Amino acid sequence: MCGYKESKQEQKTREQQESGFTLEARKNKAIGYMNKYSILSTGSVFNNSFSNFETKTKDEKSAFDKAKLVAKKMAQEPTHCLMVGATGRGKTHLATAMMYEIQRQTDYGKKVLFFSFPALINDTKKGMNLPDVRKQVDESMNQLKHADLLIIDDLGAERESEFTLAIIDDIMQYGEDSSMILTTNLTGDELAQKYGDRFLSRLKKAGAGNSISFSRIADHRG
Repeated sequence: MCGYKESKQEQKTREQQESGFTLEARKNKAIGYMNKYSILSTGSVFNNSFSNFETKTKDEKSAFDKAKLVAKKMAQEPTHCLMVGATGRGKTHLATAMMYEIQRQTDYGKKVLFFSFPALINDTKKGMNLPDVRKQVDESMNQLKHADLLIIDDLGAERESEFTLAIIDDIMQYGEDSSMILTTNLTGDELAQKYGDRFLSRLKKAGAGNSISFSRIADHRG
């Protein structure tokens, strides 16, 4: 019985198409997860990428290059990155860009959570009176144990209290063995003073050599 046998080129083309469909499905799933469980101050943060980050100065180029280097490392192993600098220097932009690059390098195989820390604190407080908000926050926090990459944006902008300290302690407990990117306007010593030595110890666990300073970069917002 004679049947059709596809050529090697046809087989290669078919496999490439199937691979493309699978990659697109993984991408959609990864982005859907991120959108569902992240807690943001503004949705526009997800428009940031390496391709639209401007490197007009040597210091901006240095931060850009370091972010790419750390993203490559994060794609291979759990890594902690601390991004330090004043408001408007591009920390959030590069943190988001790193997230997309890590997903690209791992074929969208990572579960990513993005938490604006002030928004998380605000929503947690709202949830005390609004059941729907509380449900969303609880669902997002429950995903910490499953996340491969956690981004905590604008840490330190909130007012210090036992309430906020308990939340950051929960986050760090789960994030300790995963990849984390933290953006803050506080120095390492100030972070230790505000959140305690245990916080800094957990951050340093996989953070040696991965910090990025924005101290010499001008305010991009004005």
